[in-house]
Formats: sequence, structure tokens, C-alpha cells
Amino acid sequence: MNGKEKADWALKAQKLWNQYRDSPKGKLLRVLASFDLETDQIEKIIGEKSKDTGITSSLSKILDNPYILSEEYQGENEDDVIGFYKIDNGIFPDQNLEPAIEMEVDDSRRIRALMIDRLRAEENTGNTRSSTPKKTSYHF
Repeated sequence: MNGKEKADWALKAQKLWNQYRDSPKGKLLRVLASFDLETDQIEKIIGEKSKDTGITSSLSKILDNPYILSEEYQGENEDDVIGFYKIDNGIFPDQNLEPAIEMEVDDSRRIRALMIDRLRAEENTGNTRSSTPKKTSYHF
């Protein structure tokens, strides 16, 4: 791309961003950028095919509780996963980074998502029971 093409592309991108900036989709895009998701995952979440990924929640609900992605998102294969820690690291990043959204460490949305993540992990190992110490050994 030459200089003029780059400037035209940047102007188009800015106009498009301004169109979505204050919409639920635009706000969600800013949050999703904190989760180290693949481009195709983001497209599936905000696009018209979100129902194909198992997501039943609205964009507004996902914006309010991004952990919904770790609960509802069903990828195309075993590597196409949005796990608890991917979301958690965006909400509780390194101290030098701004969190995706404000949330207390003991927020019920976070606890629920962690419990679902752990239950799924146990289910995948064939366990039907898990000892109490294992369940309570997760610290925030």
C-alpha cells in the first residue's frame, strides 16, 4: 500500500469505528481485545453466526459478564476454545495494564465461571466425583 492508500484505509477504518464506538458491539469489541482471542473467534462472537457457536446471550449480557464466553462458546474443534483463564486474564491483568472491565475478585459471575470450568475439566477426565480439597484449592 502506498501512502495515499494507507491514509484512505485509515480514514475508512476510523469512520467504521466511529459508527460502532458507542454501540454494544463497539463496547464489546474493546473488551474482547483484552482476551487474546483469535480474529475468527471475535467474528463468531459479534457476527451473525454467534448462534452457531452456542452463544445464546446478547452482546449486552456478554459485555456485562464476559465469562459467559467461557460458558457458552462452542468452537469448531477442540483447539477452538475460550476458557476461563483467557477471560480471567483480561479482567484481572498484570498490574501495569488496565482491566477489560471492573470486577471484584469474589464476584459471583467469576466464581460461577470457574466452577463450570472445573466441572468440565473433571468431566473430561471421566470423574464423576471430586474431593473437597481439590475443589477448594483454587485461590484468587
